[in-house]
Amino acid sequence: MTQPKNFRFIILFIGALFIASSQIVSHYVNVPDFWNGLMLGTGIGLMLIGLKRKNKSEVAPKS
Repeated sequence: MTQPKNFRFIILFIGALFIASSQIVSHYVNVPDFWNGLMLGTGIGLMLIGLKRKNKSEVAPKS
């Protein structure tokens, strides 16, 4: 299954949205630490996946 070229940027953007929404919600609503940490951890994880280097099969061979 092939992924679109901008898949990394979409995942990076979703991770940033998770982090931002977690901060906004915790500012206005009393959120337990577990849920706040879960949202932050998910956002950071998604951002790391988005920043991950491409697979070797995606890199063009050197000539």
